[in-house]
Amino acid sequence: MFLASISIKRPIMISMGLIAFVVFGILAFFTLTLNLMPDVEFPFVTVQTVYPGAGPQEIEAQITKKIEDAVSTISNIDYIRSFSMEGVSYVIMRFEIAKDPDIANQEVKDKVNSILNELPRDVEAPIIQKFDVGAFPVVDIVLTGTISVQELHEIADKRLKDRLSQIEGVGTVNLTGGEEREIRIELDNRVVFQNGISLSMLSQILAAHNIDIPGGHFKQRTQ
Repeated sequence: MFLASISIKRPIMISMGLIAFVVFGILAFFTLTLNLMPDVEFPFVTVQTVYPGAGPQEIEAQITKKIEDAVSTISNIDYIRSFSMEGVSYVIMRFEIAKDPDIANQEVKDKVNSILNELPRDVEAPIIQKFDVGAFPVVDIVLTGTISVQELHEIADKRLKDRLSQIEGVGTVNLTGGEEREIRIELDNRVVFQNGISLSMLSQILAAHNIDIPGGHFKQRTQ
C-alpha cells in the first residue's frame, strides 16, 4: 500500500527513479567485465612419489603410510585418500574450504621434507602440487609419422617441447606417451649361478661403471 500510495502522490519522483534504474542497468550491461574462465582455487594438495620397480605392498608400507602419518597432523584437513600402485604412490588431501591453498601446499611440503630420510634410498623426490584449474592443458598436440616411436619421442622431447615452451602465453609443456631409449641387459643363467651374481650385486656393478665424477681442471698455456 505504501508503494502504491507514494506512486500516485509522487508520479514524477517514481518515474525518475525507474529511469535511473534503467540507465544504470544499461551501463552495467555494457561496461561490466565478464570472465569466462575465472580464477578458482580448490583446497586440494597431491603428493606423487615414484619408486621404480617396487610393488604395491612395498609402496604402501614404505612410502604411502609414512606420508599419510606425516601430513595427518596438518590442521583443517577434511580427508586423506591414497593410492598405492606398482612403482608409484599418490596421496590426495582435501582441506576445508576456508584453508588457503598456498598455505596448505607449503605445510604439506614441510611435512614431507621432514621424512625424506625415512623413505627408501632409490625413491624419487616426491612431487607436491596443489589443485589448479588453470594448470590443465588447453591444447593437445599428437605427433605421428612413419619413423619409429623412439625417434618420434626424441624429436618431441629435444626439439618441439622447447620451441612450444617459448611461445608467449604458454605456461608449461608436458610430454606424455612414446618410448624412450633404454638398454636391456640379459644374463646367461649358467654364468649367473656359477659366479653367484645376485640382482643387488648386478645393480652395484652397473652403477659403478656408470658414474660421472668431476675431473677438476687443467691448464694449457694461457687457458
